[in-house]
Amino acid sequence: HGPTARLLEEYPAILNPPAVGLTVLATPLRTAAGFAGHLCIRRHADRPFDQRAIALLEAFADQAVIAIENARLFNELQERNREVTQALDTQSAIAEVLGIISRSPTAPEEAMAEIARRAIAVCHADHANIQLYDGEALRLVATSEHGVDISAVPEANHKNDVSVEWLRDGQPI
Repeated sequence: HGPTARLLEEYPAILNPPAVGLTVLATPLRTAAGFAGHLCIRRHADRPFDQRAIALLEAFADQAVIAIENARLFNELQERNREVTQALDTQSAIAEVLGIISRSPTAPEEAMAEIARRAIAVCHADHANIQLYDGEALRLVATSEHGVDISAVPEANHKNDVSVEWLRDGQPI
């Protein structure tokens, strides 16, 4: 710390714009990750701050760093909670589909329709359908929409001529 003239020589960016007749005291905000910023006070007198003021400013800087770290930790915790919630939603959806499959082993259409509905819920989509390859073409067998008679859907009654080469690759597109 010290008179403004000396401070401006050493750290000209602290005062913007520079002012005459001020005393400035600044202390860094140090986190575990390094330098986060600084806490700066000034007064309209060219008179140094005493040791008590320096110690108080350092204590306030420590409190600012605690606030910064708390905010960072809170944000990390919120993100982890979102991830856990999404994972639980996914597991719940999968468990529900497995339950439907086990209750209707001879009616795969119901299970596939439920899989389509769960997929849009978990993946935040608007619509899903399931098409099966019959050796010649893809045919619609399930949709995410409730109460839809697949046989009445135009796509179910004709071959989907879209290339199925990507299916053999086994990767999402």
